[in-house]
Amino acid sequence: MNKMKINKKYIGITIGPIYKTLSMASKPRQLWSASYLFSYLMRTLVEKFPSEKICILSPLVSKDESRKYGLYPDRLFAHVENEISIEDVIKDTKTEFAEKFGPIDFKYFSIYSAEIEAEDEAAAIRELNGILDALELHQLALLDSQEKSIRELIFKRYDSPLFQIAFGEGTFHIESLSQISSAQLEQINKTKYSGVIDSENRKNEKLKKESIAAKNVEREGEYKKSLILKKDRIGDEDDLLIKSLKKEFGEEFKTYHKYVCIVHADGDNMGKIFNDIDKVKHVDGIESSQRELIRTLSCRLAGFAEESCKLIEAFKGLPIYAGGDDLVFIAPVVSNDILGNPQTIFDLVKTLDDKFNSLGFNNYFICKDGEKNTLSMSYGIAISYYKYPLSEALEMSRNLLFNTAKKVKNKNAIAWNLMKHSGSVVSGQYSKSDVGFVAAFNNLLENIDAGVLKQNYVSAVAHKISCSNTILDIIKTASESLPTEEDRLSVLKLRLDAFFEKTLEYTSKNAAGKRYLDAVHALLMHLLQSEEKIEEITSNVYAILRTSKFIKGLEEDHDE
Repeated sequence: MNKMKINKKYIGITIGPIYKTLSMASKPRQLWSASYLFSYLMRTLVEKFPSEKICILSPLVSKDESRKYGLYPDRLFAHVENEISIEDVIKDTKTEFAEKFGPIDFKYFSIYSAEIEAEDEAAAIRELNGILDALELHQLALLDSQEKSIRELIFKRYDSPLFQIAFGEGTFHIESLSQISSAQLEQINKTKYSGVIDSENRKNEKLKKESIAAKNVEREGEYKKSLILKKDRIGDEDDLLIKSLKKEFGEEFKTYHKYVCIVHADGDNMGKIFNDIDKVKHVDGIESSQRELIRTLSCRLAGFAEESCKLIEAFKGLPIYAGGDDLVFIAPVVSNDILGNPQTIFDLVKTLDDKFNSLGFNNYFICKDGEKNTLSMSYGIAISYYKYPLSEALEMSRNLLFNTAKKVKNKNAIAWNLMKHSGSVVSGQYSKSDVGFVAAFNNLLENIDAGVLKQNYVSAVAHKISCSNTILDIIKTASESLPTEEDRLSVLKLRLDAFFEKTLEYTSKNAAGKRYLDAVHALLMHLLQSEEKIEEITSNVYAILRTSKFIKGLEEDHDE
């Protein structure tokens, strides 16, 4: 006789409006504040639940972990072990927010909850996710006064209660976009860089004092004139800093020191794993109960978030949000490692991936719809000018992640845009699972000798390839009909060699030029064997060559 299964109670909570609030920010400090506010909201909700009445399944953030960054995600799942009132928990959270933040309107926050009965954790999370997804679609219209109260909080530069919670003091320096973009210069010569920063700070403080004094001028005309003068002189501190750094560092200052990377990252198939936790398998055959597996993964996600923040900081970046596998951060294009060797944003991605895999996430998989779904990370990277609107770059980065990287076959991808100050944009994407491509890309970066190659030459190679769709398509299709892989590769190489000689004048180049062309040749050889259309291949190659040239410091500075 089968035993009748007894349903258990579970709750789920989701909070918002996160991205609406993030879009208010125009400075890194404001973006950090907006993100931290929601992380603190979830943290407070978690802490207000009586531990003897519920078992939190996710999130599981250790109290010993850093409070400097938002480590709490926007959803909570828990098993209810004794009767509990979610309304009381929300009410207690509102009370704490009133004590911490004063006059902000708590009605600004959307806190949706659902309580269900289910046989087990797998069924519960599946159903709760569906309910919470539906609830998030019913966002209430917000009053201007509600938005104003939140905006005033996240815009605070001094006496911010968010800084007090995170850092233990009301004032805390969070780097500006120009400081993040130029961080490598501090690594090159800290004394010189600090001297420029200190000089600019003194100038700005003097101008601010003059502006404050001008407010006491009785005649309205002179007061308005003083405000215009203030805007002209200190309206863009980022601008003044970049100009001073360029003057002080000379040839060491590169065009990429004016650009920042806005990055969104997200775990691939993490939702599928949690929604079908009862079907998850381990490569070594290790078996766990549903609850044990959920909590194990939740703990590891919290650990990954903490370690990611450290790695981003070491790269001289600014973590904005790290809710498990969901990351948002700002980083320079290039940073130096502890030995002084330049590392690019793509190196940082590899470092984050290595940390993700070292925590054992790649050991879990689920078979669904005839496919093996494994855990990995995908990234959307918007490389933009330091004066480009932060909210727009943030949205671009998010779109690159979810509309491009997540749609690459098998995911585990990077999608990026390089948006120049001139308005020109190059876009590329690739799957990190394509080991051959990754090797060819890295080889290309290693063989761009910035000390020897001329930027015009590197640009010419990219343009000639992008304009050679017809001949490259002939080269690609001519080898595809051959019977053996050896024959296909032989003919492909022979014809590509001829293209490089006739169109790119391989023989006439010096040693550095030939090394560069060999790297480009290897990249094309790999991509021409793929199933992609020739237009997609040449477009991606063009983006890769232009981006490589940029991050190796071969881009002339036409931004002023």
